[in-house]
Amino acid sequence: MIPSRANPVPLSQTQAGIYISTVQSDQPTIYHLPHLHFMTGVDDPERLAEAMRTIVRAYPVLSATIISNAEGMPVMYADQDSLVEVETAEMTEEQLHSSYDSLVRPFDFESGRISRFIVIHTEKGVYLFTDIHHVIYDGLSHKAFMEQLDRAYRGLPLEEEPLSAFDVAAREAELRESPELEAQHKTFAALLEGCNPAFDLMPDMNGESESFDTLTMKPGIEADEYRKWCAAHGFPQSIPATAAAGIALSRFYRRDDLTLATIFHGRERIHGNTISMMVRTLPVRITLTPGESIGSLLEGLKRQQKCFRENSLY
Repeated sequence: MIPSRANPVPLSQTQAGIYISTVQSDQPTIYHLPHLHFMTGVDDPERLAEAMRTIVRAYPVLSATIISNAEGMPVMYADQDSLVEVETAEMTEEQLHSSYDSLVRPFDFESGRISRFIVIHTEKGVYLFTDIHHVIYDGLSHKAFMEQLDRAYRGLPLEEEPLSAFDVAAREAELRESPELEAQHKTFAALLEGCNPAFDLMPDMNGESESFDTLTMKPGIEADEYRKWCAAHGFPQSIPATAAAGIALSRFYRRDDLTLATIFHGRERIHGNTISMMVRTLPVRITLTPGESIGSLLEGLKRQQKCFRENSLY
């Protein structure tokens, strides 16, 4: 599905939230996702540029434009006759690194593209600069993008994208007009009944003024050991980490029932090569009961998060 300007598709709820935050922000590049890749093993900049053009043709969302419809709602479309350009540039290493900040320029939603690609050749080698707005791109999109680019550069056929970003957004719009939305609303209401989500991180009052900072602590287990432990006990890697954060916050706030937020990639197997913004924010409810074992807490949190993910349309 490739929507035209005459028949655009609405943004998903996640996309609409990012779009609204962008247009209201005084930092126009706040949701840009720029990457400057040194392309190890690539010695032909024109071949890389042609591989990039293959990716652009395969993923129309990279040439998407977002406009407001007659009701003032953001919608998107792609013009297959006017794809985003893959630029090429020759410069020195010094010029590249001194101009990096200027490569990230605000996108014009109403009349321009929301992605930018430049193949850069210096005396050191070949770079690829990509800047794609978060409204159509996330971490797993980047993984798919780079894997597909590798295939294109090596002359291999691209893996199929069963569902495009436009398909995903259109399907969500349909579901939000169906009884499914109310059913999921009831599930959320049941799981969150009586919760108290109102809490703020307290500022550090030591010193001359209030301040906030990041506290980084080593968990006492190496990453490989952690992954093996999770696999051996049947837990997604997010569950023990989320539980630990919840327990720490419950002690910090002296509350045995608290609600916080986490993120979910929002993808099923069929979305493996989809380039789109699909990340969703989901609640986490931590309820600590005297005498409950850590294993029981983790199992309960695992069931809860599975339920929230299965009902994440709401």
